[in-house]
Amino acid sequence: MGTAATVSKIAVEVYQDETYKKKTGQMVMTLVNPATFTQTWDFEIGATEKAKGGNTKESLKKVADAAFTLTFLIDATGVGKALDGEEPGAAPDVKDRVWKFLETATILNSDNTRKPAPPYCLLVWEDVCVKCLVSKVKLETKLLNRKGQWLRASLTVTFRHVLGSKK
Repeated sequence: MGTAATVSKIAVEVYQDETYKKKTGQMVMTLVNPATFTQTWDFEIGATEKAKGGNTKESLKKVADAAFTLTFLIDATGVGKALDGEEPGAAPDVKDRVWKFLETATILNSDNTRKPAPPYCLLVWEDVCVKCLVSKVKLETKLLNRKGQWLRASLTVTFRHVLGSKK
């Protein structure tokens, strides 16, 4: 019987600056790869008038930075590990993992303060390596135990692609 192919987990490395040279030393690894991956591009199109009052023509005014959205499952029931073919072990604390991600990859701190600047992220997954900033996070608590502790949650994270600066 052959062995199942393994897929590497997504890692988010964090940097202090837009040159991606000063690592913070922090990294977030996902337990389960995202359930969804969505990429969007926004184009601003506007009318341009011709010089002598002729017809207007539609033209591209702006292309926004690409954005992509990943939905991560954070699970403490053991089901996530079983789905990934791993042996069940100590369950992670879902709330702690959510806050670790928020503190590491976003401008938020757990004490309701903000960092002076957003951290620059390098999203690494297999052959994909993207420089980005977290622009939006949606937390959805999916399952609670009888004591009200989180057993499963999903984080839907929108990353904005950071293109090289023009100098």
